[in-house]
Amino acid sequence: MEIYQLKYFIAAVSAGSFKLAAENSQVAQSSLSKAIKRLEQEIGGALFVRTNRSVTLTPLGKHIYPEATRILNDCNRLKRQVTEVKGLRNKSITVGVIPTIAPFFLSTVVSRFVELYPALDLNIREGLATTLLKCASNCETDIALLGQTVSNHGLESEVLFTIPSKHPLALKPNILAADLVNEKFICLEAGHCLGDQIMGFCERNGLALQTVLKSSQLATVQALVMAGLGIALVPRMAKISGQTVLVYRSLEKPKPMRTIVAAWRKSREHSEAATEFLKHLRQAANAYRTDNQG
Repeated sequence: MEIYQLKYFIAAVSAGSFKLAAENSQVAQSSLSKAIKRLEQEIGGALFVRTNRSVTLTPLGKHIYPEATRILNDCNRLKRQVTEVKGLRNKSITVGVIPTIAPFFLSTVVSRFVELYPALDLNIREGLATTLLKCASNCETDIALLGQTVSNHGLESEVLFTIPSKHPLALKPNILAADLVNEKFICLEAGHCLGDQIMGFCERNGLALQTVLKSSQLATVQALVMAGLGIALVPRMAKISGQTVLVYRSLEKPKPMRTIVAAWRKSREHSEAATEFLKHLRQAANAYRTDNQG
């Protein structure tokens, strides 16, 4: 059984005659008829009831028609995928991303994308939002993933998903030391002067911290908080501007939200690689929204 035989079979069903099916398939009618005849011989039964002007499906033909259609559609889809992969070879794409998105969302997208297009040169540029906005404006990145909406900078943006903060302390305008009791804490490792100062403050105020994670980098501490693994005490100067998922409160109402967007320069035509990557971003964002509903 050959693919072209199934193609001619489906063409004959659609056209209702071998003559018209041959014309639509741009082959001689005799060639189409022979191909279908060979298909019938291999299957072991007639697929069509033939008249002088038309053909109709036999019960056997009606039975195999849906499966033949599925097989042909699968083959056509495979051909398109091969063409897309070949079209993306020896091409590159540069994606900018802020550090608080890269390890939690982008890694999944990149893993799948690289698996599908191993020959494509994918460059990840990590940086602060202000830097990435400039890179996108200067066309130094094809797409930038940001934790904020874009209102100017000559950029276009698309909202991928929005993350609400689910921690009850995020809804309080002011937090007392007593509010921190029994909370899960993420701290700097011992030896950091800031970490020692925080621990000293807690001891002086009778706060028994339930430490769940430690890190040597303050940025990593905040990223772990962003991932919903606990809360942390940080100095005011460490506040990360330009993002909305981390909620900062002074120690002593609107529900916070974080919007993840993809941005690129206005009027810039996406390359094939960028178009394909953006498609994967949308798929991953849809999956993320589905997994985090409620």
